[in-house]
Amino acid sequence: MDKADKVRDHLVKSAQRSFSRFGFEKATMNDIAKEARKGKSSLYYYFTSKEDVFKAVVQTEAEYFKSEVEKALEGIEDLKTRIRIYFTIRMQRFKEVGNLYAAMRNDYLKKLDFVEKIRENYDREELEFIQSLLHEGVEKGEFRVKSITDTSFALASALKGLEFPLFFNPNDQKLTERIDALLDILFYGIAKQQ
Repeated sequence: MDKADKVRDHLVKSAQRSFSRFGFEKATMNDIAKEARKGKSSLYYYFTSKEDVFKAVVQTEAEYFKSEVEKALEGIEDLKTRIRIYFTIRMQRFKEVGNLYAAMRNDYLKKLDFVEKIRENYDREELEFIQSLLHEGVEKGEFRVKSITDTSFALASALKGLEFPLFFNPNDQKLTERIDALLDILFYGIAKQQ
């Protein structure tokens, strides 16, 4: 990483803290520059606007999230375990990457074109990932799924539903239990087995 990349990375990390503290609407370029201990001119050298800085922050958080999931799933063959790990990490890390979460859920930010693209890409990638796990499970005879597309959509929707308690209570202690309940329904159903 050369010096310019290091400075840009430092600015993005500083912006991440500023946006987390003040929110996108209230954070200013002055706040970000102050957090970075740089002049505002340094910030404008790398970014054209607050929206441009926020875009870099959200993209950085999305990349971090994706790499954490990939690392956690590396070498794990059992599909139920892979799904459980994905669901757990997705929910735990999602609350840690607060700016990504805000971009995905904040209606005010919908007016920013790049946010809508990030949302669409994130949703598409998540659906594709869940579909690939379900498809592999069906091929191996571990899962019986009528429609991989519909089931993956239902699972992604259920995960989004689990986000709301985290939004209102970031220290929710029942997250793991809720994920386990969701996965029990997925793996074992709720009907009494005959």
